[in-house]
Amino acid sequence: MKLKLSLITLCLVSVGIPKLVLATPELDISNRLFKIGVLLPSDNVEGWLAEKAQQSSLQLLKQDGRFQVEDLSKLAKALGAPKAKYRAWIQDEAALKEIANTKNLNTFLRVRIDQDGSKYRVNAELLGAKDLVIMKQATEVIEDPFLVDGNQRPIEYDSKFQQFFSKFFSEGLYFGEITGRDQQQVTFSLGLGHVVKPKDTLEIATIDFVNKHPIEKTIESYRYSRAGFVRVESVDDTGGFGVVDFEESGRKIARYQKIVAHETYKDKSEKLKPGAEKPKPPEIGYVSANAFLGALTRDSSNGSTTRAGSGKLIGVKGVGELWLNPDWYLMGSLSTAMGTYKDAQSSSGKSMLAGAWNLGGGRRFFLSNDFFGTHGFVRARYHKAYYRTNLDTVSQTSNVAMSAILIGAGVDVALPLGYGVVGGLDVGLFPGGSEKANLGAPNGGNITMFNLGGYRWLHSRMKVNGGLDFSQASLDLSNSGSVSHKIVAIEGGVTFYF
Repeated sequence: MKLKLSLITLCLVSVGIPKLVLATPELDISNRLFKIGVLLPSDNVEGWLAEKAQQSSLQLLKQDGRFQVEDLSKLAKALGAPKAKYRAWIQDEAALKEIANTKNLNTFLRVRIDQDGSKYRVNAELLGAKDLVIMKQATEVIEDPFLVDGNQRPIEYDSKFQQFFSKFFSEGLYFGEITGRDQQQVTFSLGLGHVVKPKDTLEIATIDFVNKHPIEKTIESYRYSRAGFVRVESVDDTGGFGVVDFEESGRKIARYQKIVAHETYKDKSEKLKPGAEKPKPPEIGYVSANAFLGALTRDSSNGSTTRAGSGKLIGVKGVGELWLNPDWYLMGSLSTAMGTYKDAQSSSGKSMLAGAWNLGGGRRFFLSNDFFGTHGFVRARYHKAYYRTNLDTVSQTSNVAMSAILIGAGVDVALPLGYGVVGGLDVGLFPGGSEKANLGAPNGGNITMFNLGGYRWLHSRMKVNGGLDFSQASLDLSNSGSVSHKIVAIEGGVTFYF
């Protein structure tokens, strides 16, 4: 599926610190193109070229579903002013704001044409009617077309203006807008030249912020964030109907949001092109790759003497889930780490290896039909951990292994803009283990694990995550002795969904 991006992010090209207007629903409304007032262009060739430019722009705009057109050419005639005065008048902010309020306009199209020898320079500006900020501007140089015998060919001007305005309104602007929503059904408008068909997918976005140049009163760039996807059901010349297919976590597709990309439909039997993303929740499961940095503390006792020490670990961890259905899943994880350990009463340290693996399953409990929304979960896993270092009966160090059945629960809270917070607690049942320093025979113990972290969805198949992990494993011995390990780690990684 070929993704046609219509969103062009403009680079800052002027000196000055941009003014950032941060995301609110009002940004989608205040940056609408909808009701446009088309001012009669000004020229320096007796007005005949201005009229041709006016006719071409009106013809195109009336076929464009994003606009409701207001022809303001009569205002120039009503003024009855000389050409120079009219040129000054259409630059008068107070006059234009008065017209915008009277006509309830969202935007203006202002065009100026200047003859320079055998060439005509056409400058077009799309203005926000509220504050007259320049939303878009473009310049085109048109050669003066003459036949060999010196007769002008006016049709050439019509063609040039059609090409210029068609490009002006199709590039660098969102190419459609959500015009209404009723439950999961939506209506939308489409710009001229943007062809969509039933079963196509539209990417819907909301304006996060607007970069406005503090001096020149121009919009330097827009930044959008995705709200979700709409599947097209029917279309006409200027818009159509669709149904909400997917919404980002913490987002809701709403009126006035913008259509910024288009994905054409292909039958499922056709092979997807590399990089094409299906806008629906994953169905198989996920794998997560993580790295962590941790601090280890160790305490041991043989019933009469006690030793303690600490160390640092660096390691990697892989986690995966296989989904039986949206609620039930199988899961597993594998981690390994290496580092150093130093007994508090010793002058030298020891190398240490630590790791764990577990296998099990669980169930999710969703608060809504949104797969990426807030949900709780419970899980049960067989867990085994090991801590390996040199055997030393004096410092009471040796290889230690522990196992238990972990029973846990947690919650995944979805936040706006694709962020989320997740936490979980697991406790061990039926613990067992072994140790090689002959401190005493194993006689029970306990395992506790806790994690708290956050994540950010990059798209519906990938997220980045990080957080804090705590694990504690202690082994009780028959002679009132014990050996315990605690690890506190900071980890981060990336998760891929399938």
